[in-house]
Order: sequence, then structure tokens, then C-alpha cells
Amino acid sequence: MISNKQASVLLLLANNKNIDRAWSDHVKKISIFGILAGLISLMIVDSMGGEFFLTLLFDGNPESPSIQQMYATSTVFLILRTIVGVISLTAGGYVTTRIAKSTSYINATILGLISLGLTILAYNDSYPAWFNIIGFLFLIPAALYGAHMATKQLAEIETA
Repeated sequence: MISNKQASVLLLLANNKNIDRAWSDHVKKISIFGILAGLISLMIVDSMGGEFFLTLLFDGNPESPSIQQMYATSTVFLILRTIVGVISLTAGGYVTTRIAKSTSYINATILGLISLGLTILAYNDSYPAWFNIIGFLFLIPAALYGAHMATKQLAEIETA
């Protein structure tokens, strides 16, 4: 006869195996290639968007004193930079999920976490606080939104 203590240990071990199996299923869905492709697309879209606004709104020379001053003080430029960042991260999440061909959001979450890590490394306290706070807060949700768009499109393709 099994005691209550032995039964609870067996139940704990059975639950632990289920947790291990669930974790293993998530790890199998990770696509390194998809995440790298998402990072590359993120960097390309972000760079192109930044250069577009520099040439469109300003003289386009990043070394000029007016551009250096604008980076720290121009609210319009910082808002546009934030929008470009959100769009580029959404595109990165979309590309990551499409290449991974998985409806799991794990790859986009990893992309968002890598972006968060890079943002922390590049942190600059000369920017206004609102810009830095938004910069930290939108990273993972934007990547997940891109993954959501790709997941919807993958589901439509599968049902068609």
C-alpha cells in the first residue's frame, strides 16, 4: 500500500515529467535561423527608416552639429524614431515567425528579448525619460504583434 507521502512524491514526479515534456515541445519550436533573419530584417528596416527621416527632415549628415543636437532635443524626431523602431520590430517579429513556420510566439519573444538586451547595452541617458521608457516597453509587444500577424497569415494559408 502506498502512503500519502509516497503518492504525493509520485504525483510530483509525474507533473515534473509533464513540465519537462511541455518545455521540450517549446524548445523544439525555436528557430535560430528565423530569429537571425528577424534580427537582420529589424536592422535593415530600422536603418532605412532612420536614414529616410534624416534626409527627409534634416540635412542628412549625421555628423553635423544640428543632427547631434536634434538627437537629444527634437521631440518630433524622437517620436518618428520611436515609430520607426516599432515598425522595424514588428517586421522583425513577422519575418521571424514566417521563417520559423511556427504558430508559436517563442521565436518572436526571443527576438524581443535580444532587442531589449541590445537596447539596454546602448542605453543613453541624454535622451528624455519618456523616450527611454517607451523604448524599453514596446520591444517585446511589437515583436509579438508581428508574430501575431504572421500567425494569422499562416493559419489562413493552412485553411486555404
